[in-house]
Amino acid sequence: MILVDTNVLIDYFNGSDLIIDSLSDTEDIATCGIILAELFHGVKSKNEKTEISEALADFQWISIPENLWWEVGDNLNLMKKKGLTVPFQDAIIATLSIQNDLYLLTKDKHFSEIAKILPLKLYKQ
Repeated sequence: MILVDTNVLIDYFNGSDLIIDSLSDTEDIATCGIILAELFHGVKSKNEKTEISEALADFQWISIPENLWWEVGDNLNLMKKKGLTVPFQDAIIATLSIQNDLYLLTKDKHFSEIAKILPLKLYKQ
């Protein structure tokens, strides 16, 4: 299963990246609450929000369990000790991917840095 990051979804919804279409034929595609919130943060209209909601209805939903927060804190601490600072929401996405043994499809370069410290599996296009 592949967790698709916000930046990939934005490009997909704008029509500039069609990887989701090709992946959905062979892979289970997933999203989570953090990604949904990031997408909704950027919507410009009610119609756009509805389109995003309908598109994400075909995705698998990955819930954030209560015990994830302990792991997020540990992972942030480990990254800090290694000199890496990342946005909090990306630490959650990385930890959620690791905890659920998911591949992460992203265009954010700092996830490659996270993968050098944590056992994060990045989906290579």
